[in-house]
Amino acid sequence: MKQQLKHLIKYMEPAINNVTLKVLNNEYRAKQVPVKTLSSNKVLVFVPHVDDETIGLGGTIKKYTSLGAEVKVVLVTDGSKSVSSLPGEELSSQRRSEMEKVQHMLGFDSIEYLTLPDGNVEISESNIEKVLNIVKDFQPDVIYTNVLVDAHLDHVNTSLLLAESLKKLNLQDSLKIYMYEINCPIPVAYINTLIDITEELPLKQETINVFASQAIDFDGFINLNIVKSNLSADRSIGAGEVFLGQEAGDFINFAEYIKNKKENFPELFKQANKTVTLLWAYFQNKKAKEKLYKEGISYASIQAQLKDK
Repeated sequence: MKQQLKHLIKYMEPAINNVTLKVLNNEYRAKQVPVKTLSSNKVLVFVPHVDDETIGLGGTIKKYTSLGAEVKVVLVTDGSKSVSSLPGEELSSQRRSEMEKVQHMLGFDSIEYLTLPDGNVEISESNIEKVLNIVKDFQPDVIYTNVLVDAHLDHVNTSLLLAESLKKLNLQDSLKIYMYEINCPIPVAYINTLIDITEELPLKQETINVFASQAIDFDGFINLNIVKSNLSADRSIGAGEVFLGQEAGDFINFAEYIKNKKENFPELFKQANKTVTLLWAYFQNKKAKEKLYKEGISYASIQAQLKDK
């Protein structure tokens, strides 16, 4: 029965994909988001796994490096439990090799390997100290990290770990944090930053082909970039990467709200990597996701007001 269902989906895939893109085009036309002009000189990017930097903001990284910005990527996990048939140590080694190829293609300056266990990113004092030292040493103008609402706990915990580290610095009012999406799209209402990656999209697609160690599909991520061009009234934009940008203090408070919620995100949400299942991933528990964003951002705002009193 399961095999028959797979054959049916494969047969129906072109029609399903066509409907999917029409629906998502309409979803992203519901809001207009200003296109951000990049200007930072020192950019720090936290990624849970190899390939997340390309999926989430590969085009944006390339724009920064083309402008001469210094970009440092922090790879949080060792990649030993990615979706692959390779044994752990061999997989981890291949993932690191892939990261070095990506560095060359996207042009970022350096990689910091934290090598935390894949599937078990802990918010421990020792890990907080590691992240804190990276931020202090690099002194970034801007930080990029994964969204706080995500179907993969390593993704969530990477950003929670960053938030705990930032609490120890006096940068909360002077540092901007941009959260990028990987497999759990930001609700349209809460996207506040759009980067035009029309020129960078072919390179992003080429870079994705580097990830031979991964036994998953990536077409859904690229199609999401294309439909997000609808967030701009500028019809010359053919693809975009989107972000939720916050001041560091608001990001820290949003993270605190998410940490206290203790929701089981892997059960609530589905990964948005395949076009044929994008509608399922996009709409699964959509209202619950929107509520998390609404309440988290509201909580951050209230905490900021209390601090100012």
